[in-house]
Amino acid sequence: MKTQYILLLLLCAFEAFDLQSQDKAKISYPYETKEIQLGDSLNIVYADEGKGKDTLIFIHGLGSYLPVWKPNIDTLKAHNRCIALDLPGYGKSSKGGFEYSMSFFAETLHGLMENLKIEKATFVGHSMGGQIAITFALKYPEKVNKLILIAPAGFETFKAEQIQLMESFSTSEQIKNTPNQKIKSNMEVNFYDMPPTAEFMIQDRINMKEESDFSKYTQAVSKSVTGMLEEPVFERLNDIQAPTMIIFGKEDKLIPNKFFNAQLSTSQVAQAGSQKIKNAQLHLIDKAGHLVNFEKAQLVNDFILAFIAQ
Repeated sequence: MKTQYILLLLLCAFEAFDLQSQDKAKISYPYETKEIQLGDSLNIVYADEGKGKDTLIFIHGLGSYLPVWKPNIDTLKAHNRCIALDLPGYGKSSKGGFEYSMSFFAETLHGLMENLKIEKATFVGHSMGGQIAITFALKYPEKVNKLILIAPAGFETFKAEQIQLMESFSTSEQIKNTPNQKIKSNMEVNFYDMPPTAEFMIQDRINMKEESDFSKYTQAVSKSVTGMLEEPVFERLNDIQAPTMIIFGKEDKLIPNKFFNAQLSTSQVAQAGSQKIKNAQLHLIDKAGHLVNFEKAQLVNDFILAFIAQ
C-alpha cells in the first residue's frame, strides 16, 4: 500500500495529467498542426494560432500534450501569436531514445525558435513545462521576453534519499501497469473540482494503453521524471533576468508532494520560489488545483493579458 501511495504522489506531482496521445490517425487536435524536423530523427508537431506583436510559446507538463492549452489559446490568440508544441516523447512528436532532460527539452525549444525564425518570445510553462521554461531562460536569457510559470515544477526541493526513492518508483513498467481505476483517480486529483470539459482526459489515458507507441511514452515519462529530479533549478532562480509571473491554484493537491513534504503548503512553495526571482509577481487562485490553467482559464487568461501588456 505504501509503495502504491508513493507512486501515485510521484506521478501526479510532476504531471499535468497522466495523458498521452493516441496514434496520429486516431487523435483529434483542436487546431491544425504543423511539423518541423530538428536534427536527423526528431520531428516536432506544433500548433501556430493567432497574430500579434507578442509571441507566446506554450510548454505542457509531464505526460501531457498541446491540446491542454485550448482554453487559454482560444482567448489569447485574438491578439497574440500562440505556439504550442508536443514535446519529444509526447503527443504527435517523435518518441524514442532521447535524453529527456530539462536541457534537452530547452534545446528543443531553441531549435523550434530558430526554425520558425523567432528572435524572442514569452514562455508559458505548466508543471514540468514550467521547469523547462526556467531552464531555457537560464540558458538563453536573450531569447526570453517574459516568463509565465503555472504550477511549475522546480520550486519544490527534495533530499538525495527522496530523489533516489522517487526514481525507483517511476519506472516505465510501473507507469505502464497503472490500472484504469487509478487512472481516473490520478486525473481527478489534478483539479479542485474537475469540470466536465476535462473528462475526455480519462478515456484518452485509458485508450492509449492499446496504442503502438505506449511503451515509448512510458519510457519518456520515466526518463522525464529523472530529468526533473537530476537537473534542479531552485538555487538558480535568482539568475532569471526576465520579468516573471507565477500562478498556482491554492488547492493544488500535487505541489507540494504530500508524502515527502507534508509540512509545506502550496502557498509556501509558491512564495519560496517567487521570492528568489527578481521582478516576479505571484497569483494564488482560490478553488483551483494543479491544472489551474484549465480549471480557471478565464482568470488565468486575464492575468496573462495584463502581464504581457505591462
